[in-house]
Amino acid sequence: MAFQPEPGMFYTIEDLAEAGIAGIHTIRKWIKAGRLKASLVGRAYMISGEDIREFLLQGSGARQGGAKKRARQTR
Repeated sequence: MAFQPEPGMFYTIEDLAEAGIAGIHTIRKWIKAGRLKASLVGRAYMISGEDIREFLLQGSGARQGGAKKRARQTR
């Protein structure tokens, strides 16, 4: 069964990684890039269930703004 974030609950990056959303480093990149909303509480990021749902409905970000292909230079 797919991960279903609960409204009103907060999750850590590790919670999301364990749920199979993505790896820890990828989730951190999404937060730092502003794609996934999160609050810094002490030294840990906390992500609300509502923000996770919104993010998942928009797409994980892996497809949005993913790796850019380099144009080949012709000589």
